[in-house]
Amino acid sequence: MTHRVRPRHAAPSVPFYRRLLPGRRLALLPLAALLLSFGVGVAGSAGAATAHDPLGFLDSAVDGGQSTVSVTGWAADPDAFSQPVTVLLTVDGAPAAYTVTAQPRPDVSAATGAGPNAGFSASVQVTAGSHQVCAAARNIGAGSSPWLGCRSVTVAGLPAAYAAAHNPAGYLDSVTSQDSTVSVSGWAIDPDALSQPLRISATLDGRVTPLTGLAAVARPDVAAAKHSGPNAGFRFGTSAANGQHTLCVIGANLGPGAPAQIGCATVQVGPPPLTPAQIAAHSPHGALEASGALTATSMRVRGWATDPDNKNYPLVVVAYVDGVAHTPVRANVARPDLSGNQAAGPNAGYAFNLAVGAGSHIVCLWAMNIGIGANQSLGCAGVSTPAVSMPTGPTPPTPAVNAKIAAAAKKYLGSRYVWGGADPKVGFDCSGLVQYTYRGAGLSTPRVAQDQFAAARMIAPGRAVPGDLVFYHDDQGAVYHVGIYVSPGVTYAAVDPANGVRIQSIWDPDATYGSFTHS
Repeated sequence: MTHRVRPRHAAPSVPFYRRLLPGRRLALLPLAALLLSFGVGVAGSAGAATAHDPLGFLDSAVDGGQSTVSVTGWAADPDAFSQPVTVLLTVDGAPAAYTVTAQPRPDVSAATGAGPNAGFSASVQVTAGSHQVCAAARNIGAGSSPWLGCRSVTVAGLPAAYAAAHNPAGYLDSVTSQDSTVSVSGWAIDPDALSQPLRISATLDGRVTPLTGLAAVARPDVAAAKHSGPNAGFRFGTSAANGQHTLCVIGANLGPGAPAQIGCATVQVGPPPLTPAQIAAHSPHGALEASGALTATSMRVRGWATDPDNKNYPLVVVAYVDGVAHTPVRANVARPDLSGNQAAGPNAGYAFNLAVGAGSHIVCLWAMNIGIGANQSLGCAGVSTPAVSMPTGPTPPTPAVNAKIAAAAKKYLGSRYVWGGADPKVGFDCSGLVQYTYRGAGLSTPRVAQDQFAAARMIAPGRAVPGDLVFYHDDQGAVYHVGIYVSPGVTYAAVDPANGVRIQSIWDPDATYGSFTHS
């Protein structure tokens, strides 16, 4: 290898053999605490040099094999030419290693008057890939510490099997929790430095977590089995919120290889989550026992609700009508029939009125949980305001208009589903199919399922005939789907984009039936 040394001139106030930029040095800008303590700035920032600054040059930075970069260069300080100079090496801007000039460089001595051993060489551990390696010389006496140059290098890395054999190894012995603290213990060693304790880090649910009380621990069992140093064990703590977490421990690599995961464990902080059965055992229970119209614009509901965690507490009960919540009330009405058999406290009943519009409605009642458990549905019911009779007798004859509606809906089986569609040329959604087929039979209906339900007359399921409607609602009374009745358990309906218009089973036992032609 040829080492370049700029010839020394007779009497310059600033030497001309600077090896970063002629007549320039790097300004002192902070990179990190290590760089500041070394007295250098950020590589690439230039400022005026002085005659007292160290001289030097980063000659080479090449792939040294086994995931290393081999670095050579020289450095000398004009205030102490015979003394060795400390050189800082950085990789991708981060401090990586120190070395000291101790290699013979007669070419440098002849050109600069430096001592005979102004050269340096070092090996720096890196990961596979492309890197920028830079060197800086620590100043002695007057002056400041300049950068000697930077080199780009691509490192091939270790073969996978070789690298794995040099990775840290260990075991995660224990991960426990008390209050909000997770306590961890285990052991870790590096085959390239068995006597050195490893630097340990950890992640909690995939994120780096701060460690408290990290300490090396004597592990004679590991020393005997792995020929490691005496203190291969570790212990630490970390904080975590209540819930289930995954904690992983990582051992830092020493020498060839790469950092390795020592182990992972699942830990529960705080009380464990309840099972569905436990939640149900602590949740409210009760019933919507009766509901009916008072006037054309009001209804009344009655029932009871209690919570097993405190049967004497008057629970909050919320009524939803057609998906809209009404003002909450307390279940505080005397119910001696319930308290007598210890099903509830003495005042677990509720009875109250609800203001509504005219038409058909779905009312649903919910009991609000206290303590452990979850809010609980007390049931739903259909109510017409003003009140209408709902015969339960035999199925009536099918009106001609109904038969026409059912026949028209059957004709559109196989049509595509389009949200908002109400025309065979475009496609149908569920309420669009109802509106189109009803219009063809001379009946006018609202556009959306909720409004179609409100406009229809509720009928008993046993009174439904082809062409009537089947409505589906959620547990807050909002109607979300409608089908055209065909026969017991069967409808024609626009289902979804995957199924289009098809025959659909009546899957919900709480489905509500309605008619525009009969009671």
